[in-house]
Amino acid sequence: MSGALRYTLGYLRIELRGTAVARFVQAAAHEGIEFWDLRYRGQAYEASLLARDFRRVRPLARRTHTRVRIVGRSGLPFRLRGPARQATLLGLVLFIGLIYLLGSFVWRIEITGIVGVSEDVVLCALDQSGLRVGQPRRWVDTRAVETELLTRMPGLSWVGIELHGMVAIVTVVEKSAREDLAAEMLPADVVAAKDGVIEMLVVLHGQARVDEGQRVQAGQVLIAGEGGGVSSGGARGPTPGAAAAGAGLRARGIVKARVTYELEAEAPLLRVIVRRTGEQQQRAVLRVGVRDIILSGPREVPFELYEESPDSLAWRGGTGEVLAELVSITYHELERIEEYLGPDGARLEAEAAAREELGRHLVPGAILLGQQVSERVANDSMVVRLIVEAIEDIGLTRIRGSPAP
Repeated sequence: MSGALRYTLGYLRIELRGTAVARFVQAAAHEGIEFWDLRYRGQAYEASLLARDFRRVRPLARRTHTRVRIVGRSGLPFRLRGPARQATLLGLVLFIGLIYLLGSFVWRIEITGIVGVSEDVVLCALDQSGLRVGQPRRWVDTRAVETELLTRMPGLSWVGIELHGMVAIVTVVEKSAREDLAAEMLPADVVAAKDGVIEMLVVLHGQARVDEGQRVQAGQVLIAGEGGGVSSGGARGPTPGAAAAGAGLRARGIVKARVTYELEAEAPLLRVIVRRTGEQQQRAVLRVGVRDIILSGPREVPFELYEESPDSLAWRGGTGEVLAELVSITYHELERIEEYLGPDGARLEAEAAAREELGRHLVPGAILLGQQVSERVANDSMVVRLIVEAIEDIGLTRIRGSPAP
């Protein structure tokens, strides 16, 4: 349940004392009673629960011999008093009821993903498929509408419909114009994806431009999509069908190379950690237009260092615009803690970071040949240098005339 909804319903802060508090909490959870912000303070526990659930916990407290005492009340019901409270609550209930009644209808349809099709055409097809503005949400069978729309519009390959409040979001994907097939017919070369020394070269189509044992650079052509080629090992010779294919041949082959990586990472000898202290303050704000009305909580955050956890409950109009919003903000106090890693701890952390970076560069299936690890201290940090050699497939197909990788 959101913090904004809890504030609207009202909640209590209770104190729990006894030898079987854990059994009491388990029994309450079994009954569907929700506790939050449970913490231990001195000789007792404190927790929060909805005001409407307080009567339900009394039998459980007697059964587990747990003493329960209310230490705080929060929420909209406790902010209002006397006749004004009854009138305001009645108005709020009617207002929320009207909002939820309006929210049970579809008032707007948003269409995304269309490129070559008019939005009006899609809206017309949706209307014929069973989705239209002003229709009750419970009448909309999204699966049936998706199927019917695909039938009525054969130019679409996929349709997805999601209902979010009063808005129906329709996502469509138009059928491809076979770009992939066209690309497969374009002449292309096999180029080096990265620097390395060729260890194995197998040409399936095209002509080898390098030999085994040769050092190559990223972007260099390894197998050209032209007539003539080699079968394997760099031995030159005609590729079957190459003469017929001519200059339009698409190069194909396997190129394995020995690649060297040199990576550096550092970690501080003294690390500063920021974490929550457990102290928190909550503020409830009613937002109407650009105006914020603080309903409860401090006007100034009492913490020097903190982070926010906002939660909101919005009421929207017929066109989807926000009429009012109840925002519950929890401010968590933070503290800075210094942790001394020392040379050994910093070295392990820096080496782990270097190996993580290496993993982002290695091609899947790479074979590691060897590695060297060195370290040095610089500016109160441990710097680790990692040198690794690996055998990788560096062949990359590039359509002729396209930019270098």
